[in-house]
Amino acid sequence: MALFGVTNSMNKVLYILFSVLIVFGFSYPVFYAGASAVCPTDTYCFLAPLPQSATNGEFCDNPVNGVCLELKNDFKLGDYVNGIFKIGIALAGALAVIMFVIGGITYMVSAVVGQKQAAKDMMLNAILGLLLALGSYALLYTINTSLIKFNVIDDSTSSGGGSSGGGGAGGTWEEEGTGGCADGTVNLGEQEIYVEGTASTAVLCALSNMTSGGDESTNNGNPYYIEGANGKAIVAASVSQVWKNLIDAAAADGVTLTANSSFRTNAHQQVLWDNNPNPQFVAHPGYSNHQIGSAIDFGGIHVPSAGATCANGRATSPNDSMWVWLKAHASSYGVKQLATESWHWDMSNNTNRCP
Repeated sequence: MALFGVTNSMNKVLYILFSVLIVFGFSYPVFYAGASAVCPTDTYCFLAPLPQSATNGEFCDNPVNGVCLELKNDFKLGDYVNGIFKIGIALAGALAVIMFVIGGITYMVSAVVGQKQAAKDMMLNAILGLLLALGSYALLYTINTSLIKFNVIDDSTSSGGGSSGGGGAGGTWEEEGTGGCADGTVNLGEQEIYVEGTASTAVLCALSNMTSGGDESTNNGNPYYIEGANGKAIVAASVSQVWKNLIDAAAADGVTLTANSSFRTNAHQQVLWDNNPNPQFVAHPGYSNHQIGSAIDFGGIHVPSAGATCANGRATSPNDSMWVWLKAHASSYGVKQLATESWHWDMSNNTNRCP
């Protein structure tokens, strides 16, 4: 029996080739990890690293020589499914090229008319398969980039409280506690966010228990205002419960937390960058944690000093009650301070956050 009209001997070659590719694909990460990486003490590590996460760092923490050994604390299954999807598209392209080459060789070396026709059919099918794979990805990406993102499980958590995910009416805002926002917050609907330079959408929430002077929060005629914020700090729905719990805990201890800035639009970030294009002080547009709705700049905490770290200058504000409380309690909610700015706090696991 022949596969795609190809002889039995050619079938054997194809089966062997595919088997080698599969075995090599699954074995390479194991050999590579054993040769170049050592599992840190008291850390759970994969028996085989995840090659996709080793390259883009989307859900890998502390990679060693480009190999992912441990998951980030905020890992989501959807992140890995996204990686598998992209790898599948790449494999489809590679297999289409292989089938086209095999069909071409068969067409050239075969003297049998039937086999030549079968080889032509193989090359045509390879081209159609490649166009189908790439075309479907391009179509989904063109319609809406969210269609190629698989949020299988929204399991963002922190030791300070659960988080809420969910939908919401695009471009609208609703009453408190709906659409994925935590109870006691206001749903501002789906808004454009930026994750590592890529535009996406997420439900944003206004924190009713925290005022903010940020342009997105205050309706003073600025072009960045988000309808419904009404002077309150804005965060993503997925972290709204964490921030609400943290703010309530501070209030219970007699500390009123206020914000200078929270969520920030890309247009606003672009203006800030244009006015001061220095990555030491301003993140590139599309790469700020303010643009994903996880960061808050607290008001009244500001000690400017160049070259600061967690131990000095603008990285500390020991005389400010807000900073003192955050330093003592924020980490229990999964919230950390940016090493060079005493006022900037978020849920990032990057190494440039204070312990």
